[in-house]
Amino acid sequence: MSDAKSAEDRQRRNMPASLGGGAEPAAAPDPPADLSDVLRGQWVGLWSSPVAALMDPVSDLPAVVRLFELYELADRVQAQLAAAAEVDSGLVGARVRLASEIRLAEGQLGLSPRARLALGVALVAGQKAASLDDLADDADE
Repeated sequence: MSDAKSAEDRQRRNMPASLGGGAEPAAAPDPPADLSDVLRGQWVGLWSSPVAALMDPVSDLPAVVRLFELYELADRVQAQLAAAAEVDSGLVGARVRLASEIRLAEGQLGLSPRARLALGVALVAGQKAASLDDLADDADE
C-alpha cells in the first residue's frame, strides 16, 4: 500500500500560474498618436491578449508606451538602412542599440515565454497537457 496522493489530489507548487482561462481583458488604452497602422494593430493585440492580465493599464502604461515608441523608432531606422545606398555604421549601431532596448523592455513586461516563466506565469494556450514531472510521478505509482 502506498501513501502517495492520487494524481487528482496533487498540487504542484513549482509550476507557473496560468493566464488566459477566460477572464476578459480590460479595454486597450489609447495608443501613442504617432504609431503606424501596423503598430496600432499590435497595440490592440497586446492589450486584448492574455498577457494583458499581467499588466496594469495605469502603472504599466508608460513602459508599454516607451516600448511601442522604440518599435516605431526601430522601424524608421530600419527603413533608412534599407534605403541607404551604402551601409551606414551609425544607423547600424542605432538599430542594434534599439533592438537591445526593445528586448529588455519586452522582458520586463513579460512579453516573451521566457520572461513569463521568470515571472512564474504561463499562458494556458502554451501549456503542455502534462509536465514531465507529472508523468514521472504517475509512473512511480
